[in-house]
Amino acid sequence: SQISITESGPGTVKPTETLELTCKVTGASLTDSSNWWSWVCKPVNKGLEWLGIIEFGGTTYYSQSLRSRLTITRDNSKN
Repeated sequence: SQISITESGPGTVKPTETLELTCKVTGASLTDSSNWWSWVCKPVNKGLEWLGIIEFGGTTYYSQSLRSRLTITRDNSKN
């Protein structure tokens, strides 16, 4: 099946504000053991930057530089 990911959120916020982004996944299960979900960003005039990952069991791993500032969660009921 085809996997589709739809992102929503403000895109940018002030440095003192919290940025919350949501991705809705269709066509794949968040809890399937073959699916691990990475977050990456593309800063202007830079290459891709890996932020973190959430694995099928819910365990998260983060970029060393963002570990204290980033939280990745999921809501299985909305998948």
